Amino acid sequence: MKMEKESGGRAAVSMVMGIVSMVGCCVPLLPVGLALAAIIVGIGSMVKNDGSRGMAITGVVCGGLGLVMGLISLYVWGVAIAASMMPRPM
Repeated sequence: MKMEKESGGRAAVSMVMGIVSMVGCCVPLLPVGLALAAIIVGIGSMVKNDGSRGMAITGVVCGGLGLVMGLISLYVWGVAIAASMMPRPM
């Protein structure tokens, strides 16, 4: 029985998680977790040489962009919530 090599399953998962993390950047905390997972899975796919190196690179890049966008979104949400809790002068 011949074992076939996995054809980029991890790379595809990394790419999808990276794209979803970029699209979902308006939801706090969701894109940060997805982006970190995309980066970890993408790098793992490249190290194990799963076959779809292009998708793995896309997943890592999209995960990095999603992480930056998610952190900016988290900061904006935090500032907005803090501003709404400040007492207003009369």
